[in-house]
Amino acid sequence: MRQLTLSFLFLTLVGCVTQPNFNKVVGGGSFSQAGLTYTTSDNFEWNVLTQHTYRTNLAAFGSDRNESYIISTTTFNIPPNQTGQQFLDFVKSERNKEPQTGRFENIKESISLYAARKEICANFSSSSKDYGAKRSGEYALYETYGMYCIHPYNDSIGVFIELSRKAPFSKSESPINKNGEKLLKSVKFSDFKV
Repeated sequence: MRQLTLSFLFLTLVGCVTQPNFNKVVGGGSFSQAGLTYTTSDNFEWNVLTQHTYRTNLAAFGSDRNESYIISTTTFNIPPNQTGQQFLDFVKSERNKEPQTGRFENIKESISLYAARKEICANFSSSSKDYGAKRSGEYALYETYGMYCIHPYNDSIGVFIELSRKAPFSKSESPINKNGEKLLKSVKFSDFKV
């Protein structure tokens, strides 16, 4: 009986030791999905919420549980052979199709061609009041900073990458643009494996 118990314990421990942990990404570490790699913000420990071939979401808490960050990436089909202005117009048109449910009240928003990258990209930032998410008993501040790009290895594929932040409206001072810019500059595109 003792040998059976020891064997069971040994197999249980070996099973635990060899099981990889895909649920966390150390801040400052790189993260990959099909067609791109980026470096996470080094201020946080990121939790992997979803990880699919063409879409990922990582989440982290800020200075307390009332402040949260998400890195979202998605690849999607786009019309091929677009110029920079055509791509910007396409992105603006698609963003205008988002449903107007009344949950968000736009405070400010900007989108323009992104000169900081050699690829054709559109950079955006926004801040809104989010009436659907309470933080410290009041509506939340929802901020985003990101880009859409034409994938340099396949011009019929678009890439979306965004850093977003939700926090109490009283915590309106944040480094979202600074951290978002660092994230966007870290993006490296790669060919899709077939």
